[in-house]
Amino acid sequence: NGSDGLYLASYDAKVQTWASFSNSGDIPGPITAITPASSDAKQVWIGGKSAKDGSTFIMKFDGSKWLSAKPTLGKATTLRSLQVFSLTTAHDKTDILGDKQALMLTGSIDIPDEGTVAAALFNGTHYQPYAITTSPGQTGGSIAKIFVEKDSFFEAPGGHMPLVFVVLIGLAIALGLVLLM
Repeated sequence: NGSDGLYLASYDAKVQTWASFSNSGDIPGPITAITPASSDAKQVWIGGKSAKDGSTFIMKFDGSKWLSAKPTLGKATTLRSLQVFSLTTAHDKTDILGDKQALMLTGSIDIPDEGTVAAALFNGTHYQPYAITTSPGQTGGSIAKIFVEKDSFFEAPGGHMPLVFVVLIGLAIALGLVLLM
């Protein structure tokens, strides 16, 4: 309504009102990507560009305060989406990200000392290139979003499908592709 110059607000559908998100005054600029960081969505990841100097920021709201992801990305970064994924093996524990989670960034990600990639994984301490794309003009491309079947990566993993079924499904797909050709 123009009375609050903050960059993140929440909407209460029951009373149909907007309210500033907790500690949103700590957000340095407009947000271009947001994703839940917990199953109840009380924790969130955001990314965008600083209004002050145009630098890229990635931050996590842990339920009480905003934490900045370090190291920072290059100014040439254009974030399109963020997505938290579960991992099968743990990495070093950090305050900003669970040891069995990774944050995927998509867009045009400028990782210092690595270059520009279309997707990168963040494990709480560093960024790892994940996907490199090119556009028709042989320049760097970008990825807008990663679509996944499982939209909640915060639940405890359930039982696994027996290996024999995985092999049979793979064979059926391969046979179908051969017949199709």
